[in-house]
Amino acid sequence: MSDRILPAVPFPASVRAFTTLRCGAGASAPPFDTFNLGNFRDAAGDDPAVVAGNRAELVARFGLPSWPHWLRQVHGTEVARFEEAARPPPQPSPARGGGSRSAAAMPSVGGCPDLDPFPHAGKGGHGGFAATSGLPPPPRGGEDGRSGFAATSGLPPPPRAGEDGRSGFAATSGLPPPPRAGEGRGGGVSGGIGVSVAASPPLVPDEPEADAAVTATPGVVLAILTADCLPVVFAARDGSELAAAHAGWPGLSAGMLEATLAAMRTPARDLVAWIGPCAGPRRYEVGRNVFEAFTGPDPGARTAFVPTREGHWLADLPALARRRLVAAGMQATDIHGGELCTISDPARFFSHRRDGRSGRLATIAWLEPGAR
Repeated sequence: MSDRILPAVPFPASVRAFTTLRCGAGASAPPFDTFNLGNFRDAAGDDPAVVAGNRAELVARFGLPSWPHWLRQVHGTEVARFEEAARPPPQPSPARGGGSRSAAAMPSVGGCPDLDPFPHAGKGGHGGFAATSGLPPPPRGGEDGRSGFAATSGLPPPPRAGEDGRSGFAATSGLPPPPRAGEGRGGGVSGGIGVSVAASPPLVPDEPEADAAVTATPGVVLAILTADCLPVVFAARDGSELAAAHAGWPGLSAGMLEATLAAMRTPARDLVAWIGPCAGPRRYEVGRNVFEAFTGPDPGARTAFVPTREGHWLADLPALARRRLVAAGMQATDIHGGELCTISDPARFFSHRRDGRSGRLATIAWLEPGAR
């Protein structure tokens, strides 16, 4: 039984990376069932205590060398650099039922179907096209899906009650919500590149407000949360440096991946990249605002969009990412992945576009101590 997605990528021997699945572990109740590792900031989210237990299980179940550096993701372009391992937070008591169990004693929950690494017939070239598989159609005009991407209607989605209001998009990771306007901001910035960190309640470690992280220290674990957005892992060919980035369409069009490359000490030409499970190009419909965000600055990006109806297109996010990474100096042959569609595979993947309220997958990466 598959318990995670392992990249079929020529990473150096020192690199470890994988993306979690929604099944086979964890204790979250529907619609976050069962291995949700984020989305517990507002009233519509998961039980924070259960998610904390899921995160502890992640570390134990997969033998991570240290606690992951979780980020406060905001669909921006900030990058944090970490030189030391994160400290695990104290595990809270369950707040809304469900409870957390010992990760070591927790059996596999349900089990995941065996993973076909290329399950979508009809995909071609670098586009990573995924079959529609008979699932519900993408949102129609005026529906935003609140997918972690912007609305397809041409306008940014309004915040839900309880969202922190610091971004047009709700944060998809982290612990308790950041301060609202008028509340004080604390210090304790941790290794960030232009990163401001909100004050957190006592005993809860700060999480940098960033959408990518970089490290050159073995044993430091990076973590990215997604539920349709692109998770991208970058590794130096010689195994000396590693990065993980989160890029929905707002961050991708604003230069999130380019900012990650710029934050690395390794030249782009010496990197290998893997694009993990994300919204696939046969299921992710967008509006004119998304189309113009990419094609305005780069008319050639039109090749990554297929018109569906007036003012709407199917967008190939992996193809857009590849195009931008090549323009930033990477070799096309060093960019892998992008074939797995989160929207098309409800058994394995969370998808905010498909489900609305949804859990979060984690893409985890680290440099193995002593393996280089």
